[in-house]
Amino acid sequence: MIRTDLYRKSLACKGVEVVHPGDASQDQVLAAIRAIKAQTFSSASMDVLNRAVEDLIAREAEVVLIACTELSIIARRLRIGVRAYDSAQVLAEAIVATALRDETCVTR
Repeated sequence: MIRTDLYRKSLACKGVEVVHPGDASQDQVLAAIRAIKAQTFSSASMDVLNRAVEDLIAREAEVVLIACTELSIIARRLRIGVRAYDSAQVLAEAIVATALRDETCVTR
């Protein structure tokens, strides 16, 4: 989602500045994502992701957004020293909340 600026545009409307991993860090994060997909994820992959999080925090990120479904799989194992949100979890919760509020919803 970094390339599309999906979150940056939405969050900028709320006055939130987005901090992305640097290019080298992003390349390593993408390699870790590929490792998850290939089922070759290792402690070295986890170290890469934890360093990426540490880099974001060092650059004054106050919140970390897990915005990749592959990363959702291992998110609980990350060492995140700030508030974190998993976009897949947030979306699922919003869908359930909307469905429960929807008075036109008919259950069978």
